[in-house]
Amino acid sequence: MNKSRTRVLHSMAVLMPALLMFTIVTDLPHVLILTLFGYGISLLQRKPFKVSDRSIIYTGVVIAVAVGLLDLLFPFNRERFGYITMIFRPEYYTVGMFYLAVAMTFFDSGKATVGLAAAASIFSMTSSGDVFNFSIDNVRLPMFSNLINRNFTFLYVSSVILSLSVTLWALRREQICVKAKAKGSPQRLKHIIHGAVIIALPLMLFGTYKLYRLYEDDLRRLENHLIQMGVRQRMMRRQGWTVFGKEVNLRNIMSPEVLSNQQRIVIRASGKHPPGYLRGHGYEIYQNGIWRENNTAAADELQSRSYSGMLTAKSFYFGEPATEYKYQYHILQEPDFISDVLLIPGSTQRLDLIAERVSVNSGGSAIVSDWQKDGGYTVFADATQTVAYPFPVNPAENDFLQFPDELEPDFDKVIDEIPGLREAKTDAARFQLILKFFN
Repeated sequence: MNKSRTRVLHSMAVLMPALLMFTIVTDLPHVLILTLFGYGISLLQRKPFKVSDRSIIYTGVVIAVAVGLLDLLFPFNRERFGYITMIFRPEYYTVGMFYLAVAMTFFDSGKATVGLAAAASIFSMTSSGDVFNFSIDNVRLPMFSNLINRNFTFLYVSSVILSLSVTLWALRREQICVKAKAKGSPQRLKHIIHGAVIIALPLMLFGTYKLYRLYEDDLRRLENHLIQMGVRQRMMRRQGWTVFGKEVNLRNIMSPEVLSNQQRIVIRASGKHPPGYLRGHGYEIYQNGIWRENNTAAADELQSRSYSGMLTAKSFYFGEPATEYKYQYHILQEPDFISDVLLIPGSTQRLDLIAERVSVNSGGSAIVSDWQKDGGYTVFADATQTVAYPFPVNPAENDFLQFPDELEPDFDKVIDEIPGLREAKTDAARFQLILKFFN
């Protein structure tokens, strides 16, 4: 039996408006490319695959692997979206529905092919409409940023109307392709029902929108309440929080739990002198309000030395071992402090800890593997506590000191508003004045 290419085209037509909307809003162009590629292969297929246990299992595995692997390669930025997206996880379920709609066209699925495409389209529109932050710019599809941030309502409503119209048209075409056995009054009744649905659907959408606008404040309060409940439960399960992650989003608002724990002690350092500045991650890349560590930077494994009588304790050296060091600190982390790097002074020359290995990247971040945290770690340094990490030897200063000229007048006004900021002698004093002013 030959395959119906018309049915494949109907499926693609139903899915396309929602797919385009999802691609633009989520900034995931690979979903559109892979879906269109799948439809193209399906159109070239002459005979459909047979439906069997093996074919169903293989199809599900391929879809799951494609969704998971591509999400790792092209991560989804959820900063633009609200609570609905947090629950439904569109980077997995919506994308999986798209791929499943394509996979159905490879089998003799009948009208279910178009039906599944319609279901995927409706499910996708739920996620695509959950946009509440209109200050996020697309990274992979920057040409659509202004369209989303300035004309999202028009874009979304147009996509919904187009998607529903194409879906109704395609389903109607599927009915025409099948010879109707019943004639007379049953067929007339179907026409009446279809007309009623077409008339009622826009009225229902308009009523839902007006109802949402009427109770928008209450719904937002409920949404924020549910988010706070989820955050609290996650923190209770985890009994801690992550500090010094691989990226920092400057647009994130600090939760009440974080604000209430500002004075909580998370690390303790003992020594004859204060350790000063302890370096964690070195954020080198800034984009769209997010500072990131350079993930492409190579990390060099430190040379180590084991000691007899101590099964796993080692010394790790940043350079050649020395006979003595001027500064020594023992650092302990509290159990509920979580960090994937060690916090060390910039002038560190040696580390003593129970771990398998320690690597240091070009930004000075010390990455530890198989570390037993209970014993803490000892830091040996040969310079003053104010010395920063000594590498790179010849840094490209312009990469870190760029400042747009058009922002200088606005920043001058802010500086003048903060008492004593221009007269402050040290960065620490300036930092305290800024914190006091904005708090």
